[in-house]
Amino acid sequence: MFQKPRDSEVQIAWRVSRGTGLGLAFAWAGIRGLSSVFFIVASVKSSDPVLLIGAPALLAALALLACFLPARRLARVDPAVTLKMEQLVYR
Repeated sequence: MFQKPRDSEVQIAWRVSRGTGLGLAFAWAGIRGLSSVFFIVASVKSSDPVLLIGAPALLAALALLACFLPARRLARVDPAVTLKMEQLVYR
């Protein structure tokens, strides 16, 4: 019924990595498709590794951090105690 903390972490990591991979694929395709429009800007190339790898890596790290911290904290809470306290509060 209840998940172990490790199961939640694996599920979070899988979702973040899948989203990052799909985002990279669409970003690469979009950059290739719009490269003719952006040829005027000299500082941005269509295959700039900092943009293609750095930005998604930073966003994935932030997403993992934003998911792991609450998940780890909630994994330490006993469900029985939580339900008991909820029952006392909503009487």
